[in-house]
Amino acid sequence: MMRTLACLLFLVLCGPVQATRVEVVTTDAPPFNMLEGDTPSGFATDILLEVLQQAGLDHHIRLLPWPRALLTVKQEPNTLIYTISRTPEREAQFEWIGPFALHQGFFYKLSSRTDIRLANLRDVRKYRVATVRGDAQTDLMLKLDIVDRDLLQLVSDGDTTIRLLLAGRVDLVIANEIGIAWRMKLHGLSGVEVERTVMLVDNGGYYFAFGKGADPALVAAVRKAFAEVRDKGQPQRLLERYLPGCKGWARGCPQLAR
Repeated sequence: MMRTLACLLFLVLCGPVQATRVEVVTTDAPPFNMLEGDTPSGFATDILLEVLQQAGLDHHIRLLPWPRALLTVKQEPNTLIYTISRTPEREAQFEWIGPFALHQGFFYKLSSRTDIRLANLRDVRKYRVATVRGDAQTDLMLKLDIVDRDLLQLVSDGDTTIRLLLAGRVDLVIANEIGIAWRMKLHGLSGVEVERTVMLVDNGGYYFAFGKGADPALVAAVRKAFAEVRDKGQPQRLLERYLPGCKGWARGCPQLAR
């Protein structure tokens, strides 16, 4: 009898999970999220798939340009977005699940460009910068007014920023260690070709998120499943599949020069 009453109380307070299939949006940001052929992959994708399986939820993942992905999760109820950084500006817009990896953003230059010297963020204004339109780090750069807008190139994806850097068409790109280590690998490079300079951001982690207004029971179920997957140590093990030696919660990918 008591068990029946407890179950009824849970349903009244939290409600049952109505959705059995979760619509998911993301963008091309390897090795977090990417396509291998027609199949979504990446270590954040792998974590998410384990989480949704743990929660007993089916899914459909769409890869979209990042600005469109952000708009979609705000317009379509019960849609989940990843990989997304948690910022003060975004805090009230989403239901956050995570974090699953460290969020730090640095300016990178070519190691061969000894003429580029940055002692602090103010020095960024001297140089040509490529960054992704709509990205939280882009928004922060503009908010802090540390980049000369005449020298700023806004692009749709992170790989374009690396191509511009390698071609010498920009001086700096903004990236996290995991992302740039992977892109160097994709370009057949060892990683010593780029060098980290000043830090732009160090504010917590990368998350999965639902838009505000999502079914509370669905959010609670996914949060619970994420905690179970996290407590098994799966995020770090899944990252090791893509970048052996890289740490999800500590600075340091051995592929990168210091």
